[in-house]
Amino acid sequence: LGVCLYSNDPTQPVINSGVLDVAFSASYQPFFLVGNQMTPQQDPTNDRTETSRVVLQGAIVRVTDVNGTELRPAFTRSAAGTVDPGAGGTPSYTAFSVEILDSSVTSPLTSQLKSAPGTVVRVMSYVKVFGHTLGGLRVETNEYQFPIDVCYGCLVVFPAGVDSTLPGLAQPNCANSSSTGSTTSAASP
Repeated sequence: LGVCLYSNDPTQPVINSGVLDVAFSASYQPFFLVGNQMTPQQDPTNDRTETSRVVLQGAIVRVTDVNGTELRPAFTRSAAGTVDPGAGGTPSYTAFSVEILDSSVTSPLTSQLKSAPGTVVRVMSYVKVFGHTLGGLRVETNEYQFPIDVCYGCLVVFPAGVDSTLPGLAQPNCANSSSTGSTTSAASP
């Protein structure tokens, strides 16, 4: 109920961009679907390690504004995961979560967004996941572009007559309330 479950199924619904409400969090850590197209090298008649399994170690991330201006130089984030080798020409997948925005980017945006309620700033993250095979080969993905809309107080709805306790938002916060004045609760963000 109101929870997103992520799996290694490549046919599951895809979210092509993210939303971060800095009134509630200063960082953003999405799940990415990472695939392994290498074929298995294990010999069932010989007890050997499967050398095509990939151990994911983290990601190299860079963040820009929509015009390409760097908001943070490229940095590395540690994370952990594994991806089994593909089978019969079909890649194997895993859901991999890594922090791609932190307070070094969001703190300056928070000040800007508090002074301009209702504003949304889009940032572009570029993510490259890396690791190694059990056979010792270093591997990395291509760079993946993932846009994130950053806002202040946009993922919460205050029903008519309820005051916001978020600093910087007008009291009451009517920006997201329904025009009919209903006090029914909205779906969870």
